[in-house]
Amino acid sequence: MKPAAIAGCFVLVALLWTFPLQHVIAYPFVFLFFGAIMGSAWFGGIVAGFVAVVLSSLLVTYFFIPPLFSMSVAKGVAELSDCVHCVRHCHHDRKFGAQAC
Repeated sequence: MKPAAIAGCFVLVALLWTFPLQHVIAYPFVFLFFGAIMGSAWFGGIVAGFVAVVLSSLLVTYFFIPPLFSMSVAKGVAELSDCVHCVRHCHHDRKFGAQAC
């Protein structure tokens, strides 16, 4: 229960700071949630880090990715996500010696 509480606190602070900053800085949520994930993993261990990743992903999808206040993702954003995933996969394969790309 302690790792989940640590992750919840860090992610909640990131969420609460993101709302006022979203009108000042373009896309501030990325950096704040990355910090929440790193802080959770540092102070709570690997379980807290994974819990923070899941919580952050759900909150960012719901509050900040169009369509807002929905768990669905707009078509253009989903296609961009697929493209980024493919590039990351190819980079990983090259880095670790696979010949997939």
